Amino acid sequence: MTRERGGASKRPALTATQGPQRNGDSRCATFGQNCPRPGVVGDMNINMRTAVGLLSATALGWSGLTGTLSAFGDGHHNGNTQFRSTLAPAILSDPPIHGVVRGGVPWQLDSGQVRLRHDGRLSVDIRGLLVLGTGNTGPVHSVSASLFCGADTTPAAMTAAVPLSSSGDAQIDARVDLPSKCLAPSVLINPNGNAAAYIAASGFSA
Repeated sequence: MTRERGGASKRPALTATQGPQRNGDSRCATFGQNCPRPGVVGDMNINMRTAVGLLSATALGWSGLTGTLSAFGDGHHNGNTQFRSTLAPAILSDPPIHGVVRGGVPWQLDSGQVRLRHDGRLSVDIRGLLVLGTGNTGPVHSVSASLFCGADTTPAAMTAAVPLSSSGDAQIDARVDLPSKCLAPSVLINPNGNAAAYIAASGFSA
């Protein structure tokens, strides 16, 4: 510090690297604490956000992976579902499926579900499968199910026929031998054990 004429004191100018001392810096110096360097706190915040983001992404990725394994089965539990679908009734404008033609009359269906498990259990639940507009099942008194894969015209598996009630209800619970691989599986419901015709198929209708 220098003293000018007239007794006035003149403080030395701050250099660009000094800057004014903040209260926090002064407090650190007074109590002998290590003061953070400029930018360190900001860097720590950025690094923390980055770490949290990476952990979140990892958790989401693992969640998606386990969801996929659950949907397709992990091969350790024979009860896991291999294929599941609703059923749609056959009508006269439906095309042949795997070389199998639709029945000779249109059908209506209240509800239908099909489920195929790893161990070959094939379950089909049919409710209200009736000849359209008649309120009955016509000449059909039993139904069976056939499983097709890819573009095959020969079924990969078939069940025995079960009774179809007068109200159009049936329940198939069978165990079939599954192929090692089945692309684009589909299940057809055959009338009176006739594998050359179908009156309902896996799918949906509005």
